[in-house]
Amino acid sequence: KKKLELDYLNEYFSSIESLEKKYNFISVCPESNIIDLINSCDLTISIPYTSPTNIAYTLGKKSIFYDPTGRLVGTKFHPKDLEITRSKEAKKQ
Repeated sequence: KKKLELDYLNEYFSSIESLEKKYNFISVCPESNIIDLINSCDLTISIPYTSPTNIAYTLGKKSIFYDPTGRLVGTKFHPKDLEITRSKEAKKQ
């Protein structure tokens, strides 16, 4: 079982490295201060209803929920002016 877990972890970290090299993607240490990180960004994009976009919105930073499936809709728990998009073009605005 341990061998399988190590193989999985190696594959995971290899995938993260590939993303960092191929795209404008940066992974951060889980212990990082998310508020400092968000304050250093011009735009925060995250999967709907996750904390980074909610925190960015609260800090007054531009923020978008990105739902490539187009299946999710707003809820009563997120502000009406917080965008949910499935369009890659919306991220470029």
